[in-house]
This record gives sequence, structure tokens and C-alpha cells, in this order.
Amino acid sequence: MDAKQREAWNGRTTTVRVLDRCDECGKLTDDVKEREHFTGYFFSKRWELKKTCCTACFEIAKQKQAAEYAGLGC
Repeated sequence: MDAKQREAWNGRTTTVRVLDRCDECGKLTDDVKEREHFTGYFFSKRWELKKTCCTACFEIAKQKQAAEYAGLGC
């Protein structure tokens, strides 16, 4: 490798992706972040959801929590 090739190699652009582990499903993904979901009062009870997970797991958790509160019949 001559000096010109070495300089081209050392000057190349590099890309770094940071993958975080989802607490719910355990997959490595780049959209893991702390998420919050607040709703209005549901049968005079306000409920909220706070999780650090990926988008898919957070949507599943929202649906599960809504189903639990709907099933209470308060």
C-alpha cells in the first residue's frame, strides 16, 4: 500500500450506529427511548404509562393497559 492509498484509507468516512436493547422484547434496535403516554380520565381514574422500550413494545403495552382498565368496570 503506497502513501496515497493509505491516506485514502485513513480519510474514508465511517458511520456509527448505536443500538440499544429493548427492556421488553430484548431486541437490539435504534428506536429505544423513554416514552410516556397519558390519557384523560377513564371512569374517573387517570392512567399513565412510562416505559423505556421500542415503538412496537410500547404500542403493545398501551393496548394491554387500556384493556386492563376497560375490563375493570369501575
